[in-house]
Amino acid sequence: MAASGETVVERDGKRSTSTESSTSSTDLAALLAPPACPRLLGVATATALASTQTAMTAHAQDMEENKAETPSSPFLRPQASFLADEQADRSLLSGGKRPRPTEDTAQPQPASAIATGTSPKSCRPSGGTGLYYDAVHQRHHHPQRKHPEQPERVEAIMAHLASRGLLDKLTLLRGADAACYDTLASVHNTQYLQRLRRLETLSATITDSDQADRDKEKVGKVMTRLQEEAEQFDSVYLNEATIECARKAAGGLMLLVEAVMRSRQSSAAGKESGPPPTLSSSETSSSSSSSSSSSSTTTSATSTTPTPPLPTLRNGLALIRPPGHHAEAHHARGFCVLNNVAIAAQFARQHLNVEKILICDWDVHHGQGTQQMFWKDSSVLYFSVHRYDNGRFFPGTGSPEGVGEGKGEGYTMNVAWNEGGMGDREYREVWRRVLLPVARAFGPELILVSAGFDGARGDGMGGCEVTGERGFRWMTRQLVREVESAQGRVVLALEGGYRLSVLGECVEACLGGLLTGEGGREGGAGEEEEEEEEGEMREEAGEARERTIAVHRKYWPCLIAGGGDGEGEKVEEDKGKST
Repeated sequence: MAASGETVVERDGKRSTSTESSTSSTDLAALLAPPACPRLLGVATATALASTQTAMTAHAQDMEENKAETPSSPFLRPQASFLADEQADRSLLSGGKRPRPTEDTAQPQPASAIATGTSPKSCRPSGGTGLYYDAVHQRHHHPQRKHPEQPERVEAIMAHLASRGLLDKLTLLRGADAACYDTLASVHNTQYLQRLRRLETLSATITDSDQADRDKEKVGKVMTRLQEEAEQFDSVYLNEATIECARKAAGGLMLLVEAVMRSRQSSAAGKESGPPPTLSSSETSSSSSSSSSSSSTTTSATSTTPTPPLPTLRNGLALIRPPGHHAEAHHARGFCVLNNVAIAAQFARQHLNVEKILICDWDVHHGQGTQQMFWKDSSVLYFSVHRYDNGRFFPGTGSPEGVGEGKGEGYTMNVAWNEGGMGDREYREVWRRVLLPVARAFGPELILVSAGFDGARGDGMGGCEVTGERGFRWMTRQLVREVESAQGRVVLALEGGYRLSVLGECVEACLGGLLTGEGGREGGAGEEEEEEEEGEMREEAGEARERTIAVHRKYWPCLIAGGGDGEGEKVEEDKGKST
């Protein structure tokens, strides 16, 4: 336990203490600092505070500039289109006092620690809303040019949350190790994982050595190989840290999910089948030894360092990248390498005794990778609302007629917009008339959200008009409050969202929905309950909703055509599907 006036800083399993100064931005800087990352910007406290104000002032101007952005191909925009956020595309460190960790008492490792070979790190007592963040994501960046899926996305979010004082209200988790390949195999096929493993091994030959002693010719060959591999995928880039960052993103989401599932009254230690899979024998010996015992700590920690206990959380949000919902079982796609949400869902089912999971995907692009992975599965309900444009919007999938197959028939639901411009009113109607009635009937124990913010107003990639307070915050809060079976266990994972100046507000809104979901007024500006939305709902939105209802009414009798909300109309375990 840190003494009074001291802050505990954890890096790679090592603990140190430092006396607090008059400002707390140093603590945030320590939190954001990545391990050996040459891209980290050294920003002085005074400069950071001034820059934060500059970025916030520039927000209104950015919004005006983006109104005219209507790219014809959302994943093929010219590079110059992404440079309008010059004043907000850096990590701006400001404010935020880090909470103290719980007492240094050795605890049994959680299931996620065994599956990843890590010791969880938290810096707030148990309970409340969690936020997972690890600065290692900064190492995943395009090796040659500016790219919309960039490290500055998460750094801009963290800067915004710090400037708004939200970090004090959250339980911060970080430091999860990479998910092992056996765990990834629950959703990805062996051939694809072997390919990633070879690339990760190749990348290690230039990242493990001292940077000053790198062989430039060798580095060039490795980077060329990675570029050649990336070109075989659709809209994906790779650098020497990509595979490691993707595995750590999956591990971080798994850790957060386990912390949230600890809140379940009837939680069990795991299934009778035994502990989660560990790294295979071909992994490094240090990783293997760390995962062989549920009481061992990560190998990077000293033998005397106690393992911090995993907190018990109500809900949470994971700021992870690369994103995941486009990654398919056999290949990467659409900026995504591993399907984080799908991996976390399978982890919860296999090792946390969760029987039913709702995956809600509100990214403006359809998550065809996640849909594919649960296409024949009745224990996971996949729901997506997205732009479809009659198959012309990336990735061209997600028609309302896609409902799943076999035992999974009826457990895939798509609300497909055939035009842009959809905003808060349209999304709220889908929640009220489609998602919430079906979610109540399905009865999930856990809700995972593929939280993409490219549908936000001001993000030219999506061309939609969803706002933070009346859109993302409301949708999040409804999932927490209105699906009784989940008891508020909602975990959001960052997917898309590429306008740096609006990302922070969107994530703040979602955290407000999580914080206020159980009642209270934390984390958001005002409690707008059920006031009438302004303006008429777009005609296409009503038609899209009715198309989905027409397809799914035979699976879900709670759905009512023509505007009914279906509230209170439940279905039995067997929904009476027609074969």
